[in-house]
Amino acid sequence: MKCYLIVFVLFWQLIISSASQCMCSCDSARMDEVGRAGWRFLHTLAANYPEQPHFHQKFAWYGVYETVATFYPCENCREHLWDNIMRHGLHVQNRTDLNMYLCWLHNDVNKEQGKELFPCSMDTLLNKYGFVNSTISKRRYLD
Repeated sequence: MKCYLIVFVLFWQLIISSASQCMCSCDSARMDEVGRAGWRFLHTLAANYPEQPHFHQKFAWYGVYETVATFYPCENCREHLWDNIMRHGLHVQNRTDLNMYLCWLHNDVNKEQGKELFPCSMDTLLNKYGFVNSTISKRRYLD
């Protein structure tokens, strides 16, 4: 777990030292499909995030952000995400905080691409991405 934090801090420092603008021009049918699937996956995880998360649940989201911002196949999109993280931080305090942040990030991408903005209300997000009576996994660690 400490290793993830160290890697995150190192990446954070690397990104602080370089600024870039997003053109979000990864415009292929395959990237569109990856983008839609990625957003659905992130919104679904967020909709099922607890309203009062424990530290380890919050920390897991740092890994999610770092993974996407490191390995997402579109370089412009990765840089756009890192830029937003650097300017606005990470929001994982509770279900509402995380969902509103992800919706804002998604709409920021939509705006850059000239797409329609999604209504960022908890009711809309939970109805579209949430699952009734979903449970959160017990605390586990990978060594």
